[in-house]
Amino acid sequence: LDSDQCARRTARNYLHLKDLDYYEYEGHIFFDDAMEEDDNNEQVPNKFVQQLLG
Repeated sequence: LDSDQCARRTARNYLHLKDLDYYEYEGHIFFDDAMEEDDNNEQVPNKFVQQLLG
């Protein structure tokens, strides 16, 4: 999908073509149990979230 959206955006922005099927792809990631307590009893992202965002 990313390469398709890139091609459509490029055609729209630089070639000024009208694409009736143009779309903006957006994805969401939901975390379950993404937080853990650190040594100071503060809520911080766990190691899996840090790895994903790292």
